[in-house]
Amino acid sequence: MSDDRLSSRKLKDWVANGQQLMGLARINVSDKQLSRAFRARARNSYEPIRKSDMARGKAAPKQAATKKAAPKKPAVKREAPAIRPVKETLTKAALINLLAEQNELPRKTAAAVYASLEDLILGSVHPRGVGEFTLPGMFKVTLRKVPARRAGTLVRNPATGEMVKAAAKPASVRVKVRALSKLKTAATG
Repeated sequence: MSDDRLSSRKLKDWVANGQQLMGLARINVSDKQLSRAFRARARNSYEPIRKSDMARGKAAPKQAATKKAAPKKPAVKREAPAIRPVKETLTKAALINLLAEQNELPRKTAAAVYASLEDLILGSVHPRGVGEFTLPGMFKVTLRKVPARRAGTLVRNPATGEMVKAAAKPASVRVKVRALSKLKTAATG
């Protein structure tokens, strides 16, 4: 008996003894006495073959079987809360307290949410990160690399308009924060 092909008698003995045929997927079984379900599972499936399926003559289950659709619930629309003006600037602690209070969360959970959002923003603008972060509808943070400037480069003096030799500047990264639609409409009132 070769490693890749097992005799049908051996397979029948294993099934008769109730042993599962683990690891015998995709073997070529040509014995017509084996049930159709057994052959289908042996050829097409990586699942173990059960004795109960052999007795019932079940066909092999399909790998990508369609799931029954759950009954759809009507979409519940939450009304957008009215935007109330905040009269004081918020510190980090005050912001975390406000988040916890408005969402009925423990303060530790609100602090963890704040920390994870902060880590996400910082990781996105990291030198090896994506280079931009968007809080949809609110703002977008982008990076722009500014090349180095050699000493003696002529630049325009904005006050007088004359060309002046400028000092050397190393390469840098400029961080831009752009307001998006929700933030713009909230600012205009």
